Amino acid sequence: MKLLKWTLVLVPVAGLLYWVWSDAEPVSSDIELNQALTAPATTQSTNPFQTKNTQPPSIAPQNTAPTQTTNKSRAVGLSAQAQAQRTTLEQELDALRNCKQTSSCPIDDSDPRASSFLLAKQISEKLQRYAQLHKNNQYYDQQTALTTQDYLTYPDGHVQSAALDLMQAQAPNAESAKVLIDALKSSYDGKLMAQAMEELQRYPQLEPQITELFSNQLKTGAFNLAQELAKNIGDFIHADNIAYYKSLADSLPPRSAKAKYLKTAILEAEFGLTGGY
Repeated sequence: MKLLKWTLVLVPVAGLLYWVWSDAEPVSSDIELNQALTAPATTQSTNPFQTKNTQPPSIAPQNTAPTQTTNKSRAVGLSAQAQAQRTTLEQELDALRNCKQTSSCPIDDSDPRASSFLLAKQISEKLQRYAQLHKNNQYYDQQTALTTQDYLTYPDGHVQSAALDLMQAQAPNAESAKVLIDALKSSYDGKLMAQAMEELQRYPQLEPQITELFSNQLKTGAFNLAQELAKNIGDFIHADNIAYYKSLADSLPPRSAKAKYLKTAILEAEFGLTGGY
């Protein structure tokens, strides 16, 4: 049964105003409307690392049948053809990775380092095909994670970037993240660092390791890498660590680009924490 709310309303009739009863909802007053408009927006106090909303397919357990349930709740597995393609790609990747032991590395005599670049290019292309195969089938298992970890440590930025692309397509994997952090400790590649920082946002539980990595690279890392890191560090600064990053910024060369970028990120973080006040 509907409960009626009666309200007195002034109605103009023939130039005069009359009080009548109305069952319409009362109109909000100017004060109420003003309060609604000026009410502060709800702020999130969660860890800022947790900024990604996409949910890649879950990793299938290592010792299960070759099917899994994805985030769409449908069983997906590799067909016999897809499994054969994956096996072939894994064998080709292994052959390239170990080509020096078998004296089968691709050769390019145009430059002293050309052969190394060619080898890295071929590995990157194989990894891209490997990633596309899994994307097409929406299937990621423990073997996918192990392959990812194996090539995150390869001493070439292009190969590491391809492995990172594969990692980003999978559900968060803490072991892969730890391998990535270790690989970044010796990296000189600013573009790789920027790409990796997007992925590391999914691992707030590894904040101590991430903070240590960032701190060391900002202090002693390669110029381009440290600069890219400082440019993209804003999402990692929050109320619990902003004092640490302020101290870190003060320890950097004051006129350096990395110090300026870091201080800008700190100011933006403070603005967000205080609501602009």
